[in-house]
Amino acid sequence: MNESNFKMPLLKHWFEHENIVNDENYEIRTCDNDCLLVENDTAMFEIVPPHDGLKWLLRIAPISGFDRWSNSTAIEEWFESAENICNYLHENQTNIYKTLLKYLSSDYDEIYNISLIMGS
Repeated sequence: MNESNFKMPLLKHWFEHENIVNDENYEIRTCDNDCLLVENDTAMFEIVPPHDGLKWLLRIAPISGFDRWSNSTAIEEWFESAENICNYLHENQTNIYKTLLKYLSSDYDEIYNISLIMGS
């Protein structure tokens, strides 16, 4: 078994702990390719374990702006370990949600500007 498979419970536990402590209401599931998908009312988190010598990947996207990961990722960070992801999530919760808000605002501005151009 891949060493990263032993680290997924640590990541799941972090989100489960947030459910209890901060009433976040995260829905947690594991995908076929061993990645972890976590959602709440605001954000979608994808955590991909390292494959072929790569680092851990954390992607975060706003739920309302999500179409597919390649076009909707507001945050994409690489980490050396699952522990580093937990630390990042803990230390940057406010910044994560601020980044998601800025991302959605940017999307809204883009749609608004397109509607102005099309309406002209």
